[in-house]
Amino acid sequence: MAAITLGLIASIAAFPVGLVTWLVLGPAVAVATTYAWAILAMLTTQFSNLATQSQTIQTALQAVLAAWQAMAGDIGIAITDAQTAITDKIAGNFQAVLHDLQGAQTEWQATEAQAASMVLNLQVNNANLQIGMSQSSVASALQGGTVMPLIQYFNSVGLAKKAA
Repeated sequence: MAAITLGLIASIAAFPVGLVTWLVLGPAVAVATTYAWAILAMLTTQFSNLATQSQTIQTALQAVLAAWQAMAGDIGIAITDAQTAITDKIAGNFQAVLHDLQGAQTEWQATEAQAASMVLNLQVNNANLQIGMSQSSVASALQGGTVMPLIQYFNSVGLAKKAA
């Protein structure tokens, strides 16, 4: 941009001779423009990849949400069955109490099965990453870092802040 501005000023201020400055500034403008387009193309690719990854994450999170909602529904049914059993007990209908408690037990077992299938093994690398690091620096830092469960990482960060 500075080369274009300088070229325009030179062309206007020293008209016939100022046009010669474009012989010098022309290649600089071409290189700067090409560099800017290359960076723009690279950023476009990175944002496109980020959008694709975000879509994948959204789909996965919707599946997790559906599982949590199903589990919440099962818990709600189990609670309703237990409350109905209490009402039936007060009325002296013990056969209905047995039926209600068996229903609550079935729903609770379904909830336990769903909860067991929702175990997430999230791992975090505690490498010290900084903005502006090169790809090789990031790779080196990640290799030097320790991979640990997410909860352990949060606990270690909390302890480090308390110590500071």
